[in-house]
Amino acid sequence: PGLWRCEAATLPTTPLCCPVICLFLSSREDECFLYGVFNGYDGSRVSQFVTQRLTAELLLGQLTLSRNDADVRKVLLQAFDVVERSFFESIDDSLAEKANLHSQLPEGIPHSQLPQQYQKLLEKLHKIEQEIAGGTTAIVALILNNKLYIANIGTSRALLCKSTADGQLQVTQVSVDHTTDNEDELFRLSQLGRSP
Repeated sequence: PGLWRCEAATLPTTPLCCPVICLFLSSREDECFLYGVFNGYDGSRVSQFVTQRLTAELLLGQLTLSRNDADVRKVLLQAFDVVERSFFESIDDSLAEKANLHSQLPEGIPHSQLPQQYQKLLEKLHKIEQEIAGGTTAIVALILNNKLYIANIGTSRALLCKSTADGQLQVTQVSVDHTTDNEDELFRLSQLGRSP
């Protein structure tokens, strides 16, 4: 879709905050604007992966002015699904190695109480766990055909702020938190065979 202008910034990390990647993409030709905030936890590896892959999924010609609301929602949902599958595929070998290492450890004994002969195995396991640890929340705002679409994963929130006729600021949350306080999220987890 046309020529894209891209700006991305990683906000500074503080001891209390993990890296946050902000993204702005625009195409004047198609009047399409994409904004995203990706808040990584346990490092920035996952948020960087999602920023790059989600952007590519959304901008590979799928978002055109001829799309209706249902089409745009479907494109957004599919993009998030493809990126999630891609991420798990990218760590598939590490997950398999982790399972293999776990199978070599005696069951029922805490790692801290294992004999010295298992220390090298535990070190490998710890290294792999660090490599695959982490995640990200994501909030994406897409403006297409002068309509605003919001998609999110996790607890990053989109807030719509506007002034009322009497000059007061009105703030409305337009995203849905994916937490165990959300019945839809509990149902989704149960469909995956997971409990909160």
